[in-house]
Amino acid sequence: MYKLSFIILFLMSGILYAQSPHGENFNYDCAECHSTDTWKIDIKKLKFDHSKTGFELAGQHAVLDCQSCHESLDFVTTKNRCFDCHNDIHQNTLEKDCQKCHNSNNWLVENINDIHNAGRFPLLGAHSTADCQQCHKSIENLVFEQLGVECIDCHSGDYMNAQNPDHVAVGFSKDCEQCHSVTDLQWSSAQFAHDFFPLTLGHDIGNCFACHSTQGFEGLSTDCYSCHKENFNNAVDPNHVNSNFSHDCVQCHTTNPGWKPADFKNHDQVFALLGAHDKIRNDCAKCHSSGYSGTPTDCYSCHETQYNQTSNPDHSATGFGTDCESCHNVNAWSPATFDHDNQYFPIYSGKHNNEWNNCSDCHTNQNDYSVFSCITCHEHSQSKMDDEHKEVSGYVYESQACFSCHPQGDKEGAIDHSKTAFPLTGAHQNAECSQCHANGYANTPLECYSCHDDKYTSAANPKHTDAGISTKCEDCHTTTAWKPSTFNHGSTGFELAGGHQLPQCSSCHQGSTSGTSPLCYSCHQAQYNNAENHVAQNYPTTCEQCHNTTKWDDADFDHNNTNFPLTGAHVNTDCSSCHTNGYSGTPSDCNSCHNANYQNTTNPSHTNLGLSRQCETCHTTEPGWKPAEFPVHNDYYVLNGAHASISGDCATCHNGDYNNTPNTCYGCHQADYEGTNDPPHQSTGFGTDCETCHTETAWKPSTFDHDNQYFPIYSGKHNNEWNNCSDCHTNQNDYSVFSCITCHEHSQSKMDDEHKEVSGYVYESTACYDCHPNGKEEGGIPSPAHIKRMRY
Repeated sequence: MYKLSFIILFLMSGILYAQSPHGENFNYDCAECHSTDTWKIDIKKLKFDHSKTGFELAGQHAVLDCQSCHESLDFVTTKNRCFDCHNDIHQNTLEKDCQKCHNSNNWLVENINDIHNAGRFPLLGAHSTADCQQCHKSIENLVFEQLGVECIDCHSGDYMNAQNPDHVAVGFSKDCEQCHSVTDLQWSSAQFAHDFFPLTLGHDIGNCFACHSTQGFEGLSTDCYSCHKENFNNAVDPNHVNSNFSHDCVQCHTTNPGWKPADFKNHDQVFALLGAHDKIRNDCAKCHSSGYSGTPTDCYSCHETQYNQTSNPDHSATGFGTDCESCHNVNAWSPATFDHDNQYFPIYSGKHNNEWNNCSDCHTNQNDYSVFSCITCHEHSQSKMDDEHKEVSGYVYESQACFSCHPQGDKEGAIDHSKTAFPLTGAHQNAECSQCHANGYANTPLECYSCHDDKYTSAANPKHTDAGISTKCEDCHTTTAWKPSTFNHGSTGFELAGGHQLPQCSSCHQGSTSGTSPLCYSCHQAQYNNAENHVAQNYPTTCEQCHNTTKWDDADFDHNNTNFPLTGAHVNTDCSSCHTNGYSGTPSDCNSCHNANYQNTTNPSHTNLGLSRQCETCHTTEPGWKPAEFPVHNDYYVLNGAHASISGDCATCHNGDYNNTPNTCYGCHQADYEGTNDPPHQSTGFGTDCETCHTETAWKPSTFDHDNQYFPIYSGKHNNEWNNCSDCHTNQNDYSVFSCITCHEHSQSKMDDEHKEVSGYVYESTACYDCHPNGKEEGGIPSPAHIKRMRY
């Protein structure tokens, strides 16, 4: 008997376990809560470990009665999310994950700053001490509406009211962080990075409007002259305008205050500072004592004192010409190259010694000392000379003829040169015949080089042989003297300026002066190859784009002169970031460099949306691609009415997520739908196709006028005779479907009896509406549609 009872008890327990009242798959041992004495649970003796369900009873949950959460014995269906038990007092303005802010001990939030800092807007600077209500206006109702995270979203009033400077008037960017920092405690801590135009030395000024007008800060040129045109025009020492100085101020000036010290790097283009002049290059006042305008460039104008004081010979007394370069060079006054006796004619020796007083005695043209006269001397007369030369063939009474036969001033040894092909001029006049006619007088060559090849070969400054200078000596030299030579390099089309004023022609000309390329790279290939990155980055070989002739290190490439000016984030970008394959053929469209940004952008996904690869459509060159505009928004979602008025406030709709933004009214305006009370949309089962009644201009006025457009339910006999829209509209997915015959006061038998005299009557809702479109019993008139139905 005992064994039978045990078997029955065992079978009964299996049946009870299989039919647990706590729900399917509630697989826990009954003994964890119940005892064999009674099913009633003693909380104090409860063995059940609630944490095994995935919901630990901690904090306030530990002291609750089970029925507080388990309203029925079906424990399996009990939900375990906070908002399943607790009403959303934040009215859908925060996430459903309550544990982000709250714990089970109490609802108080003690670490609000830590929570905020882990979100979209960390509380830094002045924000860390701000009262919550300053931003969250509805905090008293525990409503935390979605706020923008851009400064201007909250501080548009500060922007509009700012006066020093007036942000609106000057068109300041609304990206406040360009000038202000979120870590500061005051707005006044302006931190605008002016790195694209460093404010150093003379530019280190505190007043922005010293350079920027009150009309705006965009488009201001970085060229010195654009701001300092007045300084240029008013400069008098020297007069920049009269001197036709370049507008490129950096050629002479730095940003030092007062424009000083100035360094005129291109002086050689105006007056080459060679020899002794080069030594006083930095002592400008030596020559420009009376200013810089109209400074003469001839020697005598500056060296008149030296001319007047010279006594050996006495330049002034003897009437020397003032073309100082005839005898002197720029290295020093002495030694002078004017050796009259050996180079021209013996006047300090021989028969002419002490037979003259002034140079003008012989040189009758003071402006041209190549002109001289023999026949004006005191002991000559034409009749006497004619008589003495009556046996001389070809004699003429003319000074040049005298000199040709008497180059040494001697009566003896006179020769007749008048009939040769080589007139003796200059230094040739004093040469001994044997110097040229060493091998006899027949077939003597006429080319300078044939006699002076040794001078050519031994010439060291410059070295003629190394440079391959032409052997046509007359191209540079005269018969007066080898020095000074007169070769004007500028006539070749290549001016020797700056660093090109080299001591040796062979520095550029190797063995030949013909065919020498004027291109920098042809001579400076070694500098190009050894320069950092030039070869690796495929720099162009047009060196003049960056370098000048004065110094290689003074390289300055103005990218703004290209078809791609550097603005925004490009200003401080390393060259190799864009010119990864060299500098030739670098594309100028954004996508060529930023295709990876385009491909990897996920918010929104540019590839999924098929956005244009013309990045400039939406972006500028500002860092971080922000701020961005989306002018093609209407291609994806047309912004009409009230939507157009918030087109600049993207976060209102997108809230930072551009991929999952709904495109239905209800998707964005669910809170408006649920909060509407007149009529209550949610409780009456209104459809969520908002555009049926509302427009994009405003929610009100709405166009759904049930009484006048469809059927009187707020007036007449149907007023207050219904509770929900679903009372009549039985298909919540299609409000064109309605029912009259389901109302509380109708029955088919009653209606059939009342309509037994009505021809074509049917017990059907559309028939009711056809005859009673105003909901009135009296005056029922069949509609055309009903008449049609009766006919067929």
